[in-house]
Amino acid sequence: MLYDEGLEMQHCVYSYHDEIVNGDCLIYQYKNKRDRYTIEITIRNKKYFVAQVYGKCNSAPSRELIQKINLDIAKVKFSKRTKIYI
Repeated sequence: MLYDEGLEMQHCVYSYHDEIVNGDCLIYQYKNKRDRYTIEITIRNKKYFVAQVYGKCNSAPSRELIQKINLDIAKVKFSKRTKIYI
């Protein structure tokens, strides 16, 4: 799934495989009616932080979308049991 995301979005998300397996980051996919982005979330001090958000060919999202994602992620409580699948 991670490899397919990188192929379809034409970016290097698959290179984060080891970090994901080690629990150092999470990868989410964001979609709405027009857009699709891959989000890397890191974990520091038992809190989640958005490290990067990129669309196809590493295109940048709008500032408003980044703010929305950051607000949503800030509401999520940390859990070592979190499983993420793309």
